[in-house]
Amino acid sequence: MEPQPEFGSNLIYIPVDLRKKFAAKDTPTLVGILETPGAYTPEAHVVAEEELYSRLIPRPELKQIATDFVRKIAQEEMNRLDPLNDELVLPKSHFLEKEEVKSIYLEELNALMKRKDGFRFDVWQYAMGG
Repeated sequence: MEPQPEFGSNLIYIPVDLRKKFAAKDTPTLVGILETPGAYTPEAHVVAEEELYSRLIPRPELKQIATDFVRKIAQEEMNRLDPLNDELVLPKSHFLEKEEVKSIYLEELNALMKRKDGFRFDVWQYAMGG
């Protein structure tokens, strides 16, 4: 017989209404909850994960939804990026490997560099006094 954890050591109380609320959420919303660990409580993460796995969604489908979510976050970050003063920090993903997240961010950074001249130094602005 395995030893039981002490009361309160690693237990999380999860309200029944939270389970009901999450059961009504769509799959991309639940994936988004798991992909943004700082935005939700530990209880929300547990319930979101349980709900997703109870739906028996194939792993490749969950990874695709997570890829789309991470790409959207990367695009939002790139649009706010100040290339001179900001540092990009790759988020940790519940479904994707670190290299997959890195690849998404590199693709979005390259797309940003193609559509914006924000990364180029404008010599004329400084030569003409700006």
